[in-house]
Amino acid sequence: MRLISLRIINYRGSYQPGGISYLTVHGWTTNPLIEYFIVESNNGAEGHPYSAAQRKGTVTCDGAKYDVLQGARYDIRVDGVILPIKLFWSVRYPKKYPGEAINGTVNTACHFNGWKGFGMELGSDFDYQILSIEGYYSRGSANITVSEG
Repeated sequence: MRLISLRIINYRGSYQPGGISYLTVHGWTTNPLIEYFIVESNNGAEGHPYSAAQRKGTVTCDGAKYDVLQGARYDIRVDGVILPIKLFWSVRYPKKYPGEAINGTVNTACHFNGWKGFGMELGSDFDYQILSIEGYYSRGSANITVSEG
């Protein structure tokens, strides 16, 4: 088991989306295969991949509340085989509003423990974890510095 997932992640910079996008801590586990997201900010709620997920409840981490959601995907190809996977989400509310400056802290252990309380168990092996900004038919700019706390 890789313990790279249990981190306190600090981020600071600018995030100026020009369409549907979100700033998130994003990662995968295996055994079982699970993709997870901790969403700090988003622009345009419609069209986000978590909009169809099932709401499980809320968790409070780093002084903010997050909606906890669970969904699924059925189109992931691993070693030539298409596999279904679970998707776990924590979506901050109120969100950090995108604009010129944005900063924050994410304690991943807080989210993982919160998910566990809703019966959402991550896999035993952590594959990767990044801070990412993802967009859907959008444009914009971002310049984020990440450090471990």
